[in-house]
Amino acid sequence: MSAGIAEAIAALDALRAAAGSGPVRDGTAPVPGIWFSLDAERGQTEGSYATRPGTMLDLRMHVVEEGRWLTLNLDTGTEDLSQRRLLGIYARSRASRAMAVRLALRIGHAEGFEDIPFPRQIVGFPETSTHVDHVLVAASPALRTEPHWRNLILWFPTGSFTFELEDLRLFMA
Repeated sequence: MSAGIAEAIAALDALRAAAGSGPVRDGTAPVPGIWFSLDAERGQTEGSYATRPGTMLDLRMHVVEEGRWLTLNLDTGTEDLSQRRLLGIYARSRASRAMAVRLALRIGHAEGFEDIPFPRQIVGFPETSTHVDHVLVAASPALRTEPHWRNLILWFPTGSFTFELEDLRLFMA
């Protein structure tokens, strides 16, 4: 396994093992390598997160003024994935109401960045649900070259919600 993806998996393991809580603000990092990004310029969001055994991340968001984005970001490193066939995710989640969470790899390069969306969204329900998805390396030239940086991004709705991420795992083939 490549160093960048291995480090991302280690960050997910650290989040899975963590027990803590705090406010959700732009740049808040529950563990190193995983952080929130919020549109603080246009939006006003009050939220909190908690980590505990059985729930990697419990998000409780109250939106006062809707912004353009609310994301959870995972640093996935900079190595060349050209010798890999796919990069995938497994997620288990629960939400206060039916809601969709978009997923993408954001790849930074000299001209800015490019988003490589996963084909399907995580759909949270009041009951626990499981999601498995992947992106094919051959389908994107950006995944076959070494980037300046690469992040996995989960885009949450910009309205109020409660979402429990019970598990999130990365895999490669």
